[in-house]
Amino acid sequence: MKKKYGPVFTLYFGSKPGVVISGYKAIKEALVNQNDMFGDRGDYPAFSNFLGDHDISFANGDGWKHRRHFALTTLRHFGMGKRSVEEKILEEAQYLIKELKETKGKTMETLGNTLHCFLWFSLLKI
Repeated sequence: MKKKYGPVFTLYFGSKPGVVISGYKAIKEALVNQNDMFGDRGDYPAFSNFLGDHDISFANGDGWKHRRHFALTTLRHFGMGKRSVEEKILEEAQYLIKELKETKGKTMETLGNTLHCFLWFSLLKI
C-alpha cells in the first residue's frame, strides 16, 4: 500500500479511520516532530472489550504512561538489557529443546502451565 499511497495513508477499521505511517523519515516526523498530533491512540471497543483496562498495547494517556513505566521498571529489575538475561533465555531454551526431543513427536500435557499462567496473570491483573 505504501507504493500506491505513499508513506502516510488512512486505513479504516470498520467506520473508524486509522493513520498508517511507514518508513523511518515519516515515522520520525510524526512521532517526534509532531507528537502532539500523532501521539494518542484511538479508542477501539473491540480491543478494549477483549483486553480490558489493563493492556499496554492499546492504552492511552496517563494510564499508558503508568503501565509502561511499571513494565520497563519490572523488566529492568529482571535484567532486561543485560547479558545475563540472554544467557538465562538461552539456557531455558536448551531445556525446552531437550524436553521437546524427549517427547519424540508425542503430545505433551500443557494444562499445568496454562493454569499457572492464567492464575498469575489474573491475580496480577495483567
